Amino acid sequence: MKRALPSWMLLLLGAVVLLAIMFWARANPPELTAEEDPLGAACNAVSRYFGMEIEPLPSVDGGLRVTSVHEGGPAALAGMQVDDHIVACGERSVWNASELVEYFSEISARYGGATMMIRRGEQYLVVGFGLDSSQPGGYGHSGGRS
Repeated sequence: MKRALPSWMLLLLGAVVLLAIMFWARANPPELTAEEDPLGAACNAVSRYFGMEIEPLPSVDGGLRVTSVHEGGPAALAGMQVDDHIVACGERSVWNASELVEYFSEISARYGGATMMIRRGEQYLVVGFGLDSSQPGGYGHSGGRS
């Protein structure tokens, strides 16, 4: 009895199927949960709580870059602008969204609000969240230069 396909053709067909599966898996990655993607969850929390979207800056610069500010949200009311770089929350340097959420939660639980140091161009400003206008960095007091 003669085979329908030679063995080299079966091997080639198997390789093509394997490559197709690999390309499909790469194009359709699984959705990550908050436990599996804590940075993504932290970015979502920043978006919900502060009303701004952020992205990490390269490790050389550090901090977070504001990519959009939701009109009427806390970030807009505090005076945040697109392309501001968040470099610190309270007295701690911020390198990623998880740290920002963690530090802000700690400080605001203790003091009822918190400040962030941002770099806008060549100047550094202190911006307050959850503070009234009588507190340094509160609404109406967008801080000063360092």
